[in-house]
Amino acid sequence: IDSGNNYVHVFDVSGLPTIAPQQVADIQLRSMVGNEGNCSFDCQKEGWILHSLDGKYVFVGDSGDVIDTATRKSIINLPALFDSRKFLEVDFSNGVPVATSTRHGLGRASSTVGTTPTATVPTHPDGTILGQDNFQRTNQTGWGTSSNGQKWGGDATNTSVFSINGNTGQIANGNTAYNAVLGTSAGTAEVVLSGSISSFSNANLGATLRWKNTNNWYKAYINGTNLVLQSKVNGTTTTLKSIAFTALTNMSYTIHFRAVGTTLSANVWKTGATEPGGWQATATDTALATGQAGLRVQVANGVTAKISAFSADVPGSSGGTTPIVTPTTPPTSSETLGQDNFQRSNQLLWGTASDGQSWSGDANTNKIFFIGNNAGQIDNGNTSYNAVLGPMAVNADVVVSGSVSNFSNANLGAVLRWTDTTNWYKAYIDGKNLVIQSRINGTATTLKSVAFSASANTAYTIHFRAVGTTLTANVWKTGSSEPSGWMASATNSTLPTGQCGIRTQVSSGATVKVTSFKAQTV
Repeated sequence: IDSGNNYVHVFDVSGLPTIAPQQVADIQLRSMVGNEGNCSFDCQKEGWILHSLDGKYVFVGDSGDVIDTATRKSIINLPALFDSRKFLEVDFSNGVPVATSTRHGLGRASSTVGTTPTATVPTHPDGTILGQDNFQRTNQTGWGTSSNGQKWGGDATNTSVFSINGNTGQIANGNTAYNAVLGTSAGTAEVVLSGSISSFSNANLGATLRWKNTNNWYKAYINGTNLVLQSKVNGTTTTLKSIAFTALTNMSYTIHFRAVGTTLSANVWKTGATEPGGWQATATDTALATGQAGLRVQVANGVTAKISAFSADVPGSSGGTTPIVTPTTPPTSSETLGQDNFQRSNQLLWGTASDGQSWSGDANTNKIFFIGNNAGQIDNGNTSYNAVLGPMAVNADVVVSGSVSNFSNANLGAVLRWTDTTNWYKAYIDGKNLVIQSRINGTATTLKSVAFSASANTAYTIHFRAVGTTLTANVWKTGSSEPSGWMASATNSTLPTGQCGIRTQVSSGATVKVTSFKAQTV
């Protein structure tokens, strides 16, 4: 663990003692700057690593990250783990503890719970890695050298279109299709990549296999309405298979594309969810026997594609889908995701919350946000503004208390499953109603509205919850009791996960004051 730089570095030691350890991955963590909360001794964060007994996960104390050892990516952040480096695993069967780890960070591989674990570095479950990149490197033009030390080829050297920005591989300012390839040629191979695209108008995002040149390749891609298997042989493009799949702009999806013999197979799902069982799209083609793995993206003017992870390997002989480990459903006991009581000195911007996390969205960039008289204030604006806090979550709720000085063209609301300014769920008051609203790809929809009279300069508490596809909300005067049951409820299945926070609309002369905020899992 590299706690100073907030990284876990992964080394392959299988060649010892003949071959020196080989660095194979660098995994960025949530910041470990500062002290653990609710701590009275030895509180400075320094990090700790512990493998699960089955070897599938690595738990990182003081950062909260849970790393999937197969994909070498952080798949969830646990608030309790963010605030401690002292923990161990206890496995239960029928309510009885049957196995436990120690506190020490041993690599583990074990097929039976309770057996003696063997120290090992986890290896890729499906065979030889052909190429891999987590894009965790300094901003630069071109994609340069991947996280496993190989250089990207194809168009990825085009510094006017390809870049590294914010720990993602970006493709922007283009107006055609672009290729990026990594690693050696193979016949039997698969690609798993995760990424998003800002618009699907004349644009798509896809993985390639058996890529020989710009005129010969197989591709699996999404275009907003379909998952498509495509071939290009000697410059002639053919659609081999197309199935309906709705994809949203600025939403990350994972594409899994495999070629075994003459069979091509593909799956796609929202990143962070579970890969579908079986294959969603299959086709056969005999034209191309071997080639490189990579990705092929079509972008139009003003469209940006962002790639957060890429892995190509030789799959195992079973022919089944690659096991993609995803986090289990959060525990029923709630865990705090983010909290702020705003009890700090007057300052510009909202800065660091009382739980030690930094506010994001507009709260730390737009100077209409400030701390004044122990309240988070938003003043002198003329549109809608966002403030988000804490990691992403699926089932969560927000409780926020605050007031608005004038409800003319203004409102106060809580947001859940916030992905960006164009994708979120919101529960808000506007002086006359309590409203549940969605915004998907920039289109706002009122899901539910119930009458609720709110007065200016009076503090109200909004309780907004998302569980599965169900959205529920309550509102009441701060200091009184929350209503029993739910005042407003709606259903929507579009957004599966996202951050929690506040979204408020203010007009000139209106001031919003927020006195408390808490987000937690449910």
